[in-house]
Order: sequence, then C-alpha cells, then structure tokens
Amino acid sequence: MSKTETPPNPEDLRVGALAIAKNEGPWLIEWLAHCKAVGFDEVALGTNDCDDGTDEIAEELQSMGLLTHFDNRPPYYRRNYLQVPSLQLTAYDRMQSMPQVQSCDWVMPLDIDEFLVCHVGNGSVQELCAKHHKAHGIMIRWRMFGDSGLSGMLTPPITDQLTKCAEKTDINNDNVKMLVRDHQDVELEMHVSVRRKIDPSAGIWKRAMRNARGMQERAYINFDGQLYAFQRAHGAKKFLEFFKDKARDYVDAQVNHYAIRTVEICRLKAIRGDAYYAGTNRFQQDYFDRFNRNHVEDTSIFKYREKRDALMAEWLRNERLRALHDEAMRIMEGKLQKLAEAGYDLPETTEKNIKLSWSEKRKMKRENRPD
Repeated sequence: MSKTETPPNPEDLRVGALAIAKNEGPWLIEWLAHCKAVGFDEVALGTNDCDDGTDEIAEELQSMGLLTHFDNRPPYYRRNYLQVPSLQLTAYDRMQSMPQVQSCDWVMPLDIDEFLVCHVGNGSVQELCAKHHKAHGIMIRWRMFGDSGLSGMLTPPITDQLTKCAEKTDINNDNVKMLVRDHQDVELEMHVSVRRKIDPSAGIWKRAMRNARGMQERAYINFDGQLYAFQRAHGAKKFLEFFKDKARDYVDAQVNHYAIRTVEICRLKAIRGDAYYAGTNRFQQDYFDRFNRNHVEDTSIFKYREKRDALMAEWLRNERLRALHDEAMRIMEGKLQKLAEAGYDLPETTEKNIKLSWSEKRKMKRENRPD
C-alpha cells in the first residue's frame, strides 16, 4: 500500500511523461503543450531515425528547458511479448536511468498520439495521483478518436478538430495506459506495467518465479475509482482480461487516442514503420478501420485548450523552433503529396511479428543485443 495513509498535497508530487517519437514533427509541440497543461513536470522523449526534423525540434525544446531528449539508437535489447527486440521498451529502460525521471513520484508512458484527460478536481495529473495515492498503479482506459470525417494533412492543434470518438462501451477502448508509482522497481511497458525488474543475467529459475509472481509482493491497482488488490499477475494480457468488463465510465480520467488522425496520415505511419512490433507493420487498412471511431462527440479535452494555446504561442516565439516546426509541416505535406501521386494505399491486412519465422526472430535478437 502507500507509504502514508494521508493523501499527499498534489503540489508536492512530481509526475513524468515518457514517450518515443519518429517523424512526429508537426504534432510534437501540441502534444508537449497539452502534457504541460495537464501538469506533467517532466517529459522524457526518445527519437529514432527521423527525417522530418522531429529530433531537431526535440533538441530545441530541450534547450528551452521543456523536456529531456535522447537519441534512441540501437541496440534494442528489451523484447516484446513475442520475444522480438522493441525500440519502445528499450527506450523506457533508458529513461528509467535518467535523474530527471528518477526524481518523479509517478511516471506514465504515453505516445505522441495519446493525450491524458483528468476528470478529478481542476484536471491536473497531480490531483489524480494524490487521490489514488494508495495504489501502485492507476489504469486509465483509452478513448478511441476517429477522423471526424476529415482528410489530408491536419494543421495543429488537431485535438480541436478531431472530436468524434467511440462509444464508452466500444471494445476498441479496451486497452489502457498506466500511471506508475515506485516505478524504479518495475519494468515499464506500453500499457500495463506490473512486472518487477530482473537482472539480465538472472537464471531460468529466477525468471520463472518473476513471471509467476509478476508484481510487487502485493500490488494495488486503481481503475476508475475502484481499488483492486493483486498477489500475482500472469502477463499483461491475462491481467487485462480481468478488467475486460470493468471501468467503462471514465469517472476519473481517460486517454484520448488519436491513433489514425486521417487516412492519409495513417499511410505515413505505414511507411514509417512500427516501434513496438519491430520488423513488421500493423498500420494497415484493418488497423485504420478498427480505430476510426466517430460515433459520439467528446470535447472534455477542451478544458486544457486555453493553457495549451498560451504555451504554444509562447514557445513558438522562439524563431528557431518556429522555423523547425514549419519545416516539419512542409516535409510532411510533401510526403503526403508524393504518396497521393504514387497512388499508395494501405495494405489490407496487418502482419505482426507472430508471423516471423524462428530464424528471423533469432537474427533480430542477434543484431540488437546489448554491447
């Protein structure tokens, strides 16, 4: 449980957002301004192999004291559940060693297309964490946002334009993101961070015991205001299965997930590649159709709009940042034009790593093992 039964003062809590990005230049400043408007004290961002200036934008934002940036270059030594090297999971490991991240009381892995919206108090992430200070983790369900009938390139802020989303009961909202307390002791994951860290040199028996027990000795997980106690966690998928039909009301918070933005931008994701399923690509037509949800309107994120806009305006007075942002927009628009001229469309079906052969997986592991 919590180290104290007395709720902490929200102003005393430090909360960090952790992300990686590739070719997100046009939308990075909006995402960061939203994170700051929600209250994240620290933002750690890894970039890899960008050709639209995302890494240069991140460097300029770092020079302005707004985030911590690093180049998430190979080797990629952490593996996903299919035992394939993952850029994203390796990045989380690297972030955990940063003093700026270690100083945070809570951290939350987020993608650049994911925006936290808190419904507690004045909407700050600190108030959310203070309310659930007894929990080791706060799970927050996705709210999938579609293209709202729009197409082509979107000029930021996109969250003002993409307001149509899935019904609360839609199964495409089922995945979660997690705020994690005592995060230095946990292997951070994209969605559910419940497994304890283990030494890479640990033997088979220690690994088996860690996989069986999963969490801390006893973990308390908060899901939309309800506290659940767990002694074991047998993998993230089985863990999530327990919560399949729970917490669909978004009482305390939601994560707006703009996974596709528009079909044209989704095509760019397909060209860019995948940070989690390394070596394959999930950004196909079935992915777009699954997450293009436009059933109801949700503008709860607008509570942060005034502060977000003020931050963006202040930052973009920096002439270099403005020039880098405009150049990223120009590059992205050029890419969209080239795809349109080439008649490129999304392939019909997603191919994930599970279709990789044993020898292909072994080759990827060999190429990405630590020095």
